Amino acid sequence: VTDDGARQVEVYIPSSHWYNYYSGAKISHQKQFLTVPAALDTIPIFLRGGAIIPIQEFANNTKYSRLVSKSSGILF
Repeated sequence: VTDDGARQVEVYIPSSHWYNYYSGAKISHQKQFLTVPAALDTIPIFLRGGAIIPIQEFANNTKYSRLVSKSSGILF
């Protein structure tokens, strides 16, 4: 969102299967623009179906993160 005071943004959804990063909900629209909410504390993120997204909790270094993180993994 680049416009002052805007709380929604228009995004283009290309042809493919797309999912909302936060809810996991499938986006049923393809090849069209959608207007989605864009709260100040949340960036609208959409993931293409089949993409592999590694996730890991924050730590001071990767060795420590692997030792203590219980929620690290991969989103498909």
